Amino acid sequence: MPAIRTCDSCNQEGHSRITSRLCPNNCRAATCTSCGNIDHRYTTHRDCPNNVANRMFFMLSLSYIVSKSNDNLSIYQKYIKSGCFWKVVDDIKSDIKLIEEKKNLETISKEIACRKGVDEGLEVILTQQLKLIKERRRLSSEYQMLQSFSCL
Repeated sequence: MPAIRTCDSCNQEGHSRITSRLCPNNCRAATCTSCGNIDHRYTTHRDCPNNVANRMFFMLSLSYIVSKSNDNLSIYQKYIKSGCFWKVVDDIKSDIKLIEEKKNLETISKEIACRKGVDEGLEVILTQQLKLIKERRRLSSEYQMLQSFSCL
């Protein structure tokens, strides 16, 4: 996640004078290009605080698949060599507000984890993605999770 900048004029964290929007202290503040959130230096919605919940669900579901697939998380830590990824996964708290969405992700994850081969797992991923596309839910956390699984 990019570092939050400090405004040169008002010395308030989270403000930057490089765009045309004004911060509460009449300084210019960067704005998220998707949701219009002001006060933080995020240029994409993926890093915007409004999208953190979706990323938390994604991390939970991915860590669930990893642990269920091999019954040993440390083995997967050797293969996925992103210390940043594992730090984020370890920091996730269990106080999730949208329990129903978490259950949906776990259901999809279980179905993928039960497959014996890569081809069978990929078939389930692509089938679920197609279903979500037909329902016009490409921006859902379920679709984002499936998209990342297909890359793995």
